[in-house]
Amino acid sequence: MFLDEPTNGLDPEGVIQFREIIRELAGKGKTVFFSSHIIGEVQHVCHTIGIISKGRIVAHGTPDEIRHRMRKDDEFTIKVQVTGSPMPKLSDPRIVSAVYNNGSAVVSASADIRENISEELFRGGIRVKELTLVEKSLEDLFLETIYRGETS
Repeated sequence: MFLDEPTNGLDPEGVIQFREIIRELAGKGKTVFFSSHIIGEVQHVCHTIGIISKGRIVAHGTPDEIRHRMRKDDEFTIKVQVTGSPMPKLSDPRIVSAVYNNGSAVVSASADIRENISEELFRGGIRVKELTLVEKSLEDLFLETIYRGETS
């Protein structure tokens, strides 16, 4: 079965019913080709995704596989308890960018360095209240990849 923009014009209840029908068909071993510009919708329905840009396949695989391949840097948020002074600048060389704001920071790094950052702050006597990896949506990663002109 080939479907082109099948949820276009559907109300929320219709979208939910559509998803259920597609899952039933997949459960019966049927293959459904589903074309859409709404990546979030595709991510909810499809087991395997192919992303096309300018007539070329730029990514193919499960949503998790594509998300992993398209992600260039890990981004995480840090919230610390500081008294009277701003949060200190972090020193890990794998940090690509960091935006500091009093007791918090949003950090992008070339690897998951949460443990290293936590230890660095602990050694500096700073209490970490939260250290969370930001999970970007497939749509966000796709747009970042396309704007960088890269392929996966």
